[in-house]
Amino acid sequence: DKGGAGGGISSLLGQFGFGGGKGGEYNLDKILRLASSRNIIQGALFARTEIDGKEDFLANHIIRIHELHEKWEEDTLIANFIFERGDIANFTIEENKAMKSVHVHVVGDEDIEGFMAKYYDKDTGILSLTANSFSEALSIQVVDTVYARLSDYYISRAIEPQQNTYNTIKSKADSLRQLLRSLNAQSADFSDRYTDVLDKRDAVKPQNLRFEKTATAQAYGEVLKNMELADFTLKNETPAFQIIDAPIAPITPKGESNVKAIIIGGILGGFLSVLFFIIRKIIRDAMNE
Repeated sequence: DKGGAGGGISSLLGQFGFGGGKGGEYNLDKILRLASSRNIIQGALFARTEIDGKEDFLANHIIRIHELHEKWEEDTLIANFIFERGDIANFTIEENKAMKSVHVHVVGDEDIEGFMAKYYDKDTGILSLTANSFSEALSIQVVDTVYARLSDYYISRAIEPQQNTYNTIKSKADSLRQLLRSLNAQSADFSDRYTDVLDKRDAVKPQNLRFEKTATAQAYGEVLKNMELADFTLKNETPAFQIIDAPIAPITPKGESNVKAIIIGGILGGFLSVLFFIIRKIIRDAMNE
């Protein structure tokens, strides 16, 4: 939701082109799509995390734990590949290919089901991120890291115009404050040096300084008012991401259903039995001939 009154998540999303201010399922679908984007996922993949006592890029943890080298062994470009840097903007073709493969492994595509899922409750609008990996620690790290990346990116984009306005006004206020200090110092210095002014031209100097000090002080006061207003607007428009239930260990392992396993085993056993009898009959017929 927004940090201040009104709007909520729908109008917030509308500020940077996520469907306007009417809200509803359409905008929630948009934010779920953002959670799967390469921009968000790659930022999470190259965060350094510690799993099983080893600190490394999250992408490398995924490669090792999910044994992606076995899937890549026929690809000479990325066979036995491991990430050694996180400078994504300067990645080679090899690094990009490995990154895209890990990205798909996490979020899935039309042909592959990723181990991270996201959804929302239509009644409450509460969004959820889940991960079902081969490692409890990896599942927790993926959810935590992707959430942090999504939250930071989303908030920064949502308040970008207000943040730019505040920064501009603050920079102007800093400049005026420095100028006012300089004018005060000049005025004091002049008073110390010319206590008994005989030349009328020298008398103009303190008058000009007083005028500049007054004008600068008035301008500084107005800028401070504008800065306070910009700060209020910025805080009011800043969205509030709130964790309801963070993932914690231990996580209940998710195995195959016993019924499903029995059915699959029965079908496979029946198929092998039929295949065995067919092959045996073919061999006997061939021997009889």
